[in-house]
Order: sequence, then structure tokens, then C-alpha cells
Amino acid sequence: MPIYSLKMANYLIRNGYDMQRVSMNYNNTSYCVFEFIDTTALRQTMSLFKRRGA
Repeated sequence: MPIYSLKMANYLIRNGYDMQRVSMNYNNTSYCVFEFIDTTALRQTMSLFKRRGA
């Protein structure tokens, strides 16, 4: 699952998720895309991040 936010990627890593790879964002080369395995648990953790406004 591609993640475009560095804050979100760091939050997921701090919560025990492994990043699969980092690649260049081809739509905006100033940024990176962080790849994680898409699971229900990952989406729930992302939902918590969004609710907390972290």
C-alpha cells in the first residue's frame, strides 16, 4: 500500500509495521512513496492516526 506522508510512514513504523520499500514519487519528484503491506490492521492503525490528528 503506498503511503505518501512521511508522518504517517513514521507513525506506522513506530507502531511495529515494516516498510517494504521507498521509491521516488513520479508525480512530484521532491517526495517519496513509502510502501507497506496492505492489511486490515494497517488500515485500522492509519485510521487511529487520522482521528488523533497526529
